[in-house]
Amino acid sequence: MRTFSLLLFLALAGICFGAEQKPESTPKGKEPTYQGKTLSEWMNEAKDKDAQVRDAAIEALGKIGPEAIPALNGLLKDENVRVRMYATVQLGRMGPRAKAAIPALIELLKDKEDYVRCEAAGALGKIGPEAGIAIVALTESLKDKFFWVRSRSASALGKIGPEAKSAIPTLIGLLKDTNYYVRRSATEALGRIGPDAKIAVPALTELLKDKDNDVRKAATEALKKIKKEKN
Repeated sequence: MRTFSLLLFLALAGICFGAEQKPESTPKGKEPTYQGKTLSEWMNEAKDKDAQVRDAAIEALGKIGPEAIPALNGLLKDENVRVRMYATVQLGRMGPRAKAAIPALIELLKDKEDYVRCEAAGALGKIGPEAGIAIVALTESLKDKFFWVRSRSASALGKIGPEAKSAIPTLIGLLKDTNYYVRRSATEALGRIGPDAKIAVPALTELLKDKDNDVRKAATEALKKIKKEKN
């Protein structure tokens, strides 16, 4: 089951159906369209029984952009894990434009499916500093049983930046995580938080001896960023 979930996760995170196209311009007061179909039509197709039809429709909603966020938010509650995951992926691809989806994504950090929680954390990270209200929830997700969720949550906190300084103690704890992806993500996050993370310097210095080369490199860079003086 975990192998299938991983393949599904990789497919949804990395595959874009069809060529990249922009949504048609929307006259004021009219429903947005994409590839000749309206937002409502794509919403209906997102409920189709055929997985390929659903996936294509959910991607189309993502291409439409912020106007489709209410529809995508609704899909985050779908009983089908693939639908929830792919809707989350599309919101993440919008980046900061998906700010209106932040509350729904925070709720999704509690989803029963590992890879849905993972994508929710990743989407919040792609929204970036605008996702400051997710700091508490993401900090809690640093304790998740699934290492990818811990890793993505750490990365998201780093992308939020200095505002995430309340997560510093928990991030320091992750520097001893058994998974090197988690250690690296926590290290990079502390570096992105910057000088406010100076309490992490001893632990990061110790990480310069980590057995993983990428973790050692991340620790070196993080120490440089943390030791920079604030303007």
